[in-house]
Amino acid sequence: MKKLFLLFSIIMCFFTQTNYAQTFTASPTTVASGGTVTVTGNGEGLTDYFSILNSDFLSPTNTPVTVSVQQPIKYYNTATATPTSFKITLTNPTSTAQTVSVWFVCTVNNQVTGAQNTNYETSISVTVSPASTGPTTYTNAAQSKAFTKNSCGTGYQGSQVTYTVAAGKYTSTVSQADANSKATADINANGQNYANTNGSCAILYYNTAQSGSLPRNNCTIGTGSTVAYNIPANTYSSTVSQADANQLAINAGQAYANANGTCTTIYVKLTNTGVGTITTSGTVRTTTVPYTLSFFSDAAATQPLALPNPLSVIINTAAAIIHTSSGSSSSTSYSVPAGVTTYSLGPEVIETADSSVGFYGTTVYTITLGSNGTYIVD
Repeated sequence: MKKLFLLFSIIMCFFTQTNYAQTFTASPTTVASGGTVTVTGNGEGLTDYFSILNSDFLSPTNTPVTVSVQQPIKYYNTATATPTSFKITLTNPTSTAQTVSVWFVCTVNNQVTGAQNTNYETSISVTVSPASTGPTTYTNAAQSKAFTKNSCGTGYQGSQVTYTVAAGKYTSTVSQADANSKATADINANGQNYANTNGSCAILYYNTAQSGSLPRNNCTIGTGSTVAYNIPANTYSSTVSQADANQLAINAGQAYANANGTCTTIYVKLTNTGVGTITTSGTVRTTTVPYTLSFFSDAAATQPLALPNPLSVIINTAAAIIHTSSGSSSSTSYSVPAGVTTYSLGPEVIETADSSVGFYGTTVYTITLGSNGTYIVD
């Protein structure tokens, strides 16, 4: 059957041989993406009415909009003259409105003559808006806070308990900060009660009064001065033991000494009298010389210094056997008490000889720094 389309018409399609003029109308003609449009037949009667909807397609063909026909389709009722009616759903995935023509290929019947057009085309025009997007939903970040159980009786210390709000427990369409503030409000409202319910109580020990004198022990060079400290009773507490509470007080005394003490540079000099004592036993002859450690406050070793605190000094010995070019070495640590300006090491062997075997050896004494990083004066 030959078709003749009127120019620019998107509503009607006429056919020269049968004079069919049935159309569809859309309601509404503008919908949001995913919306439904009701399509209703127009111009239907016993001589011309829709009986079959064969297919549908869109124009322009490259539109991103998609269309689907909902079932059931209610065709023209010849008894009641109720027009054809059905629904379609249109989806627009873009961010801008799209106007499209929805074309239908139908079968049109003529009940009077029995004629039938199986390829009848007609269309509707619909504007499809973008899908409406809801507000952004924010979820809280995980938050935790430690609370101390405060419901223990006198003389007991409550344990610490951490109250946590998991990520995503609260939401907000306002902002991320608003979602997080809801989690914070939860912590502030419920954290302490949670600690009181789930925490434990431990007996509390308080320090007894602690006093005394301690040297500053954090000097990088030299030795620290001695500082008196006094920590009143009940200043520090512990859930471990009485001894631990007392040690906390002593530690505070040490911290006080470190903060208020001074550091004194000590110069150490090792000397001998130069007068040796020779002893003989058979063929072996031994020479000893008294060595002394002297302490000074200046590098020129002119200002003797009484040690403000005990000092560790290590004396190294290097013994050499002349005729064999061999030898041995050792070291000895001396703890020099506080308050002295010199410290005697006693007679030390500097030479040994054995005439029967031609043995002859010497011993050299040197200082190695002990604690406190003192200086050595040659």
